[in-house]
Amino acid sequence: MLTKEERDAGIARILAEAKQVSEKLRGEMKTEEAYRVKSAADQVAEEAGELGLSAGLDAYLSYFCEERVSLLDYFGKQDTLVFLDETPRSIERGMATETEFSESMKQRLEKGYLLPGQMRELFTCKEILGKLAGRRCISLVALDLKNPHLEIGTHLNIQSKTVNPYNNSFELLVKDLERYKKNGYQVILLSGSRTRAKRLADDLMAEGLNAFYSEDYDHEVKVRRDHDGLRQEKKDMSIRC
Repeated sequence: MLTKEERDAGIARILAEAKQVSEKLRGEMKTEEAYRVKSAADQVAEEAGELGLSAGLDAYLSYFCEERVSLLDYFGKQDTLVFLDETPRSIERGMATETEFSESMKQRLEKGYLLPGQMRELFTCKEILGKLAGRRCISLVALDLKNPHLEIGTHLNIQSKTVNPYNNSFELLVKDLERYKKNGYQVILLSGSRTRAKRLADDLMAEGLNAFYSEDYDHEVKVRRDHDGLRQEKKDMSIRC
C-alpha cells in the first residue's frame, strides 16, 4: 500500500521523466512517439492521483518504491536452502531471457510506449547470482561442468540411474524391493500424500517386507553386522510423505 505522499512523489517522477523523454523525441522529429509517451504519463497521473486507481501501477513500480526486493529477499539466509537444477543451463537461459527482455524494452522505449525507469523493473541475471552467492545453495547437475558464475564449495558425486515405470503394477514394485533388500540396499520411498504412504507401508508389510511410515526426515535407516556379513534391521524400508 502506498501513502498519499509516496503516491504523489511517484506521480511527480513519472511526469518529470515523461517530459524529458517527450522533449528529446520532439527534438529528433519523432512527434508521434513524443505525444504517445506524454499522453501515457498524463493518463497514469490522472488515474492514480485524481481517481485513486492502482491498476497498472506495477509497470511503474520503480517510480514509487526506491528499494526493490526479489523473491529471495523474503526468505532468511540462514534458514533457507535453495536448490538449483542444472545451474549452468539455468544461468544461460536467464541471460538469454534478460537479453530478449532488454531488446524488447529498448524498442518500446524508442517508440514512446514506456519510460526509461520502466526498464529497471526486473533484476538482471548478475544481480540474482549476487544474491545467491550469499546463501546456502545446492546445485544439481547431470554433468559436472565448470561454472564461472558461482563458486561451488563442496562437490559430491551421486550415482543414479533411471528405472522402468511400474504403470500401477504393485507386483513389479515388490519384486524390485525384494531384490534391493537381498543386495543389502537401504530403501526410502517417497509418497505425495500421507494416506497413500501409510497404505503402501501396510501393503508392503503384507508382502513380507519390513516397512514403516515416517514423517521424521532425520530418521536414519540403520544396519547391523553379524557373523554372516551385513544384515539389515527390521525397519529396513522407510516410506515418507
